[in-house]
Amino acid sequence: MPSKDIHQKMQLVPELRSRHARHPLNRSHWIHPTKEARTPKADGDEATFIAYPKPQKGQTVPVKEGYVWGPGSKGFGYYHLLTKDSYVALAARLANETTPTISCCFG
Repeated sequence: MPSKDIHQKMQLVPELRSRHARHPLNRSHWIHPTKEARTPKADGDEATFIAYPKPQKGQTVPVKEGYVWGPGSKGFGYYHLLTKDSYVALAARLANETTPTISCCFG
């Protein structure tokens, strides 16, 4: 998928309304949820990972601002936006979704 398509889709993603999405790489390194359980105090002292199982078919996962749900280094769950796992899960999800299109019918 061209990066332009992903960029356009990311503007519509509700998880990215978080303050951490504005400048997610404004730091020297990603936070690793397998090594760090919480973000630094300057970043809100939030959990880097919240376990949440894969839903049954037909069910959806609730949106949690500042986190992206998906598979990652600690299994399925919510990964904080300061982790690489969150963007890997988000990019995979966006690559699997179709781009919304507007159509008109003329009659």
